[in-house]
Amino acid sequence: MIDRLFAIHDLGSAIRKTLLWSLIIAFVSVAATQVMYLALFPDIMVTYGNVLGRCAFALTLVIAIPFVGLFSVIAMRMTAFNRELKEMAHRDSLTGLLNRAAFEDIIEKRTASQSPDDGDADALILIDIDHFKAINDT
Repeated sequence: MIDRLFAIHDLGSAIRKTLLWSLIIAFVSVAATQVMYLALFPDIMVTYGNVLGRCAFALTLVIAIPFVGLFSVIAMRMTAFNRELKEMAHRDSLTGLLNRAAFEDIIEKRTASQSPDDGDADALILIDIDHFKAINDT
């Protein structure tokens, strides 16, 4: 659930979440401003309440959008970097072939699928080559 609130995968979701979080921050700021002025300056609140609310909303948006936007860009880069790290962890650096961790992930995904007969055939081929180091070194 929390991942859905903060995970950003593309520029569109970054823009949407930046605006969403900025609006949430602005509304909280307006509510806090209203409560503060009602408690501390009730006469000012009666006279200028609507203006103060609009100013607090606008000022908070002006301040929040760049910061939340920066957070969105950083989150988008971190998501891409994590995707790249996961890919690196699943491939042999020399051959580029999938390794055991990738194989286990694939098996887990295939066994977790609801339909056992989805039309795709699965196969596993294991080859044991004696003295492979000598072959690999040449």
